[in-house]
Amino acid sequence: MLKLYPLYSGSSGNMYLIKSPTSTVLVDIGVSFKSLKTCLENLDITLENVSALLITHEHLDHIKGLTTFINKTDIPVYTAKGTRAYILDKYLDKFKTTPNINIVKPETSITIGDITVTPFKTSHDAVDPVGYTLQNEDSTLTIATDLGIVSDNVYEHLLNSNLSLIEANYDRNLLLMGDYTYPLKCRIQSDVGHLSNNDTSSLILDLAHKGKRNFILGHISKNNNEPEQAMFEVTNTLQNNGFNLNDFNITYATRDMSFEEYVLW
Repeated sequence: MLKLYPLYSGSSGNMYLIKSPTSTVLVDIGVSFKSLKTCLENLDITLENVSALLITHEHLDHIKGLTTFINKTDIPVYTAKGTRAYILDKYLDKFKTTPNINIVKPETSITIGDITVTPFKTSHDAVDPVGYTLQNEDSTLTIATDLGIVSDNVYEHLLNSNLSLIEANYDRNLLLMGDYTYPLKCRIQSDVGHLSNNDTSSLILDLAHKGKRNFILGHISKNNNEPEQAMFEVTNTLQNNGFNLNDFNITYATRDMSFEEYVLW
């Protein structure tokens, strides 16, 4: 059994907590260390109970609290080789001592307590971005955000998961009519940017045809999307293709602090 808590999910900050019977893993810390402590207190989890922190990539909405986290705890940190090098180069003077950040390799699993973690490459404009699949006994969870495109490899991870947290970052019309600069709009829509509601709807429809039924929409933009719009596009696409929504568990992760619990058996 795994439990997922999408504590924060959005362009302003991301942090997820995954709990098994014996282990607790964080994915990203794109909020302050103080916010992390508040989340843990509300979940009755102490810092000493956190087994590891996994970092997807170096953008601030994923590592805002990392330097303080490393300075104040001895909890192991894991990330890809290029991301580690970037963090050490840019933030070395922020650390009390040279931090011990462990390197993970895409498609090479590591074991954290009773949780098996498998990183996978993602397409994003970061140094060395990865997503993560976490597995415990018969429960498998994949967190796949910050995706310009869904590669065959990412798709396989989603296909083999009981629950997938998938990015639905922007509504194309809201993005195009918004205040972002033209280069930024192009970057968001590029193959190393983010997935739109339409992209995510097509992806979930494809996965639905393969029998997948449990999805959380994540990393929803504050400026270029609305949770209700993302949900509408996904559910409408499924209904228009003959699926009964009663057969699905689809929801969204909020941008602000949340303690929603999702249990995988």
